[in-house]
Amino acid sequence: MAISRVYFRSPVHDFVKAFLISDSLLYSALNIVTVLFALFTTTKVKGGSIEAATYALSASYVVRVFTELMMSRHISPRSERGKVLTIVLGMLAISAGYLGFAFSHQVDPLYVWWIIAGFGWGLALPTKLAVVSLHINKEQSNEEWSMNDALNMSLIAVTTALTGYLVSHFGIRPLFVVAALLNLLGALPYALYLRRISAVIAPAV
Repeated sequence: MAISRVYFRSPVHDFVKAFLISDSLLYSALNIVTVLFALFTTTKVKGGSIEAATYALSASYVVRVFTELMMSRHISPRSERGKVLTIVLGMLAISAGYLGFAFSHQVDPLYVWWIIAGFGWGLALPTKLAVVSLHINKEQSNEEWSMNDALNMSLIAVTTALTGYLVSHFGIRPLFVVAALLNLLGALPYALYLRRISAVIAPAV
């Protein structure tokens, strides 16, 4: 990551690099979904309304909170490999939820897909924060967290600007597929990191 040689005073840990890249994609995908969801629910879903959209989103938050609380109690004893695998599984669940919206034509499935996405957030969020807290460079933590926010906001700005154009030309449903793919791409840095540490700890043959 070339920017680390220019912006940071010391080398950035591989997991922190994965975290920085993944988070920008994760929140960009979420931004696309939340920007479009109320409009989608009221115009493209049979029986949809603003009330239904807010209830479905609230259900996701409730599931996310309970999952996070459970994960926070059980994640600490796990190995780093187990934690990173949990992050990847959580992000896969989020992508599945976003993808489900593209094929939903009634209100009830929206609750199901938001619950799945909320479960994925609950798995991934506390776990990635637990791991990154171990690897973040305390001497340049301000720079690393600032870079995290800068990358997130930059990509969110780009996706927000593109969302209106893409909806106008391709419709709403394909944007949920784009969000799912962005989020899935965000799981890739963790998957690559998982592969790297698995290779390191694998017994010599």
